[in-house]
Amino acid sequence: MRRTALLVSAALLTGLLPLTAASAAAGADEPTPVPVDRFEGEVPFASPPAEGLFTWGSDTDDPPALQLSPRSDAPEGEKVLAGSYDISGYGGFTHNFAFDKPAHDWSAGKGIRFWWDGRNNGKKIAFELKDGGANGEASELWTTSFTDDFSGWKQIEIPFTDFTYRTDYQPVGGIDQVLGLTEMWGYAVTLPVGVKSDFAMDGVELYGKADQSLRASVTTGAAVYPVGEGGTAGVKISVVTTGSAPIDEPVTVVYETAGGTATPGKDYTPVTGTITFPAGTASGTTRTVQVPTLKDRSAESAETVPLKLTVTGAKAPAETPQVVVDAHGLPYLNTKLPLKRRVADLLSRMTLAEKAGQMTQAERGALTAPGDIAAYDLGSLLSGGGSTPTPNTPEAWAKMIDGFQLRAQATRFQIPLIYGVDAVHGHNNLVGATIMPHNIGIGASRDPGLAHKAGAVTAAEVRATGIPWDFAPCLCVTRDERWGRSYESFGEDPALVESMETVIQGLQGRADGRDLDRNDKVLATAKHFVGDGGTE
Repeated sequence: MRRTALLVSAALLTGLLPLTAASAAAGADEPTPVPVDRFEGEVPFASPPAEGLFTWGSDTDDPPALQLSPRSDAPEGEKVLAGSYDISGYGGFTHNFAFDKPAHDWSAGKGIRFWWDGRNNGKKIAFELKDGGANGEASELWTTSFTDDFSGWKQIEIPFTDFTYRTDYQPVGGIDQVLGLTEMWGYAVTLPVGVKSDFAMDGVELYGKADQSLRASVTTGAAVYPVGEGGTAGVKISVVTTGSAPIDEPVTVVYETAGGTATPGKDYTPVTGTITFPAGTASGTTRTVQVPTLKDRSAESAETVPLKLTVTGAKAPAETPQVVVDAHGLPYLNTKLPLKRRVADLLSRMTLAEKAGQMTQAERGALTAPGDIAAYDLGSLLSGGGSTPTPNTPEAWAKMIDGFQLRAQATRFQIPLIYGVDAVHGHNNLVGATIMPHNIGIGASRDPGLAHKAGAVTAAEVRATGIPWDFAPCLCVTRDERWGRSYESFGEDPALVESMETVIQGLQGRADGRDLDRNDKVLATAKHFVGDGGTE
């Protein structure tokens, strides 16, 4: 349905609504809801990427079956959208109400709501918006969810502020990561996995009036601000709005240093004050709060100075920013001392929990929040197959890993993370990387020099994204082609596999490790196990 048609439909439907119902739905100060989809037959079933309702899924069994069903208890009109599903991978349906331009402007509303016929199965149902971009299949995806923990019809209200940017998948790798609401192309519903059930939905509409506290947010330039002892940290505080419009009303931010492990007056000078962003301030306007630290003669581990922010007129930051006074004066930080002495000093200071954290390597997708890195003193993160940032660009990889490293600076001893990736035949998780033949193909060349070059190209591209460690090469000796991972081996002859050890020098440089500080070399990993490839 085009924008003009939608507006005409909204006007007609509003005129048909009983005044009492419209008043009750809108409230005294609320605008009349704007219908998006009433499922009375005005929206056709279609195939992607056309306008209309269409299903999708991970295989042929996963797309749900949809129909417009007459229901005597329909919350609106006479029909509802009904369907059945039994999903093993993923599946759901989409309403593309504007695949091609013009897109719709939803920035005046508070949120979106719809009726859902609950089954009380305790399952989460994802609801997603298509925002911005060239068209309905080249937009950004913003998602939230609700839980089916009720029976019968219930109106689900979702403020636009509840939607978060999808980090696991974006059709075009992301655009600006801002929910603008001025170019909306459609919505999608992802149904639960692992339960055979049916559903019914009715009356999708926009509700409420966008007020500033819902569309304006206060953000900080970073969550962690490391600073050398005696230095001054500059904490950046910005006001941003959905749709990038100037703020309508003033936004105030009261700040004060409070809590943390640093001692006020000894480790830092306490600060407090108020920042006011006047009405009309442009989205993205930034102010800086200076937090001075103090010098003393003591050697110390890192100490934290949280900057508490109290926000009026906008949404507060998700996290309290922390100034971190860097660790200083301790033997393990002294590069002039012998390595063994530095290691012994560091280990003697660590708790058992800190040691356990350093021995833990987590997949990046397993983090519940970036703060987990400091909370658990994590020593390592990795990207498994398909685990990528959004957008999937070298710049985004480097920015992501820099952000993880910054979090490690909030720990007592500020031990850097080591990040690893499965770049087993080129940096194969990165869009646009040079993809090499698998090991079985390189082994077939019988050319150790070629293996060396493949390792060198892979190392340069991995390191360019900020990653110092590659989980390659695989040194298995495949003895039976029916083994599903034969492609990971250079061949069935142990002598051939051994001759291809040149790939390690391609990745690492010279065997004594002196090249590992170069910006085109990475740490290699001889994997997986003794006997790997001898599978029966």
